[in-house]
Amino acid sequence: MKRILLIAAALGIVIGAAAQPGNKKCKCEKPEKLSPEQMVQKRVHRMASELQLSDAQVEQLNKLFLDDMAYRRENFKRPDGPKPEFKGGEHKKREFTEEDKARFEKMKEYSLQQEEKLKEILGEDLYAKWRETHPKGHGHHHHGHRG
Repeated sequence: MKRILLIAAALGIVIGAAAQPGNKKCKCEKPEKLSPEQMVQKRVHRMASELQLSDAQVEQLNKLFLDDMAYRRENFKRPDGPKPEFKGGEHKKREFTEEDKARFEKMKEYSLQQEEKLKEILGEDLYAKWRETHPKGHGHHHHGHRG
């Protein structure tokens, strides 16, 4: 009899825990889908609050990032080739053409130019402070926890 009660109690606890609302592996909220303009606004707002930027700097950053986004969308589309395949744990690498490699070089050169423009707008001190907390390549690609 005690065994049956113990089993019933254990089952009740397990079922009760499983029925709890919001009991998921990842309790992260899905990020809302932002338009490109909203992403720029959010980025500039964060920079303005962290670095105490002037109105002129905020305006210049807005223009720089919006122009940058439009330019990248137009000029740096992803290669049309087939995506890499994953089979049996093996990763098949995508073959890049000379045209792709030239485009990557152009992208790298363009990114360096954009960094210089950012440095001009912020000045050396603020630019260094920004890069200290937001390294290149990790600036605005935060997707939260992926549990």
